[in-house]
Amino acid sequence: MIKEPKILEPVLLSIVVTSHEQPEQLRRCIDSILAMRIDYPYEIIISDDRSNDGTYELALQYAKDADDGIYNSNGLVRIVATQCNSDDCNPGNNSDRCGFNKCNGFKLTSGKYFTFVDADDYFREGSDVYCKQIYALEQHPQCVLSMSNYVYINDGEDITEDSIIQLPRVLKDGDIISLDMGLIYKGYHSDAARTHAVGTISKEAQQLIDVTRQSFFEGIKYAKAGNRLHDISNAIAAYAESFGDSLRSAYLLRTPYPRGSP
Repeated sequence: MIKEPKILEPVLLSIVVTSHEQPEQLRRCIDSILAMRIDYPYEIIISDDRSNDGTYELALQYAKDADDGIYNSNGLVRIVATQCNSDDCNPGNNSDRCGFNKCNGFKLTSGKYFTFVDADDYFREGSDVYCKQIYALEQHPQCVLSMSNYVYINDGEDITEDSIIQLPRVLKDGDIISLDMGLIYKGYHSDAARTHAVGTISKEAQQLIDVTRQSFFEGIKYAKAGNRLHDISNAIAAYAESFGDSLRSAYLLRTPYPRGSP
């Protein structure tokens, strides 16, 4: 079931919000997006995964209210609510479910640019981060990705200096950096990512590089006819998780998953 009002003008940014049984978090997330400073046409695609607690109904209400013109500030063009059932992808873990849900939302986007937001993410009131990112991309057509600083907190915690994650501006000894590149040439699509050490790095950082690299090859072993995507992802996860909390701590320290308020 999809609420899909007519698009009245070209959309510059599509914001895909994914949820699963998170009504209060979804409300906070959507309200924070609507309170942002966005001065160009944008849309919000809410993709819910098999919620039975009112989350999807809340998404439908947002779509109806937007269609009725309640949210007529900024450049909002539309809000779309859609639901999927990640059981259909025969998931091997939550990552499979999340990816399936994101794809369900992505197929409804119409913007020149897109971004993903989890339902438990939210933005500070009046944030203009999307304005800055889109304008940067428009001014630099050679770039395809824009990132920003963010705050990483658990619900109920106060924001501290340690919870503010800032993107490094200048590389220094001990850092690690990942380079992710893609190429489309005569119909052939390729992608490659490499992580490099800057100077002398810690043992934990080196372990992170070594284990994640080998995890890739562990997954490749299952990339064969008759297997499914979750066979590959399970092999990667099993190898990485065999190193226990030491690897997990290094990962969280150096590449934290963005949650909170940019």
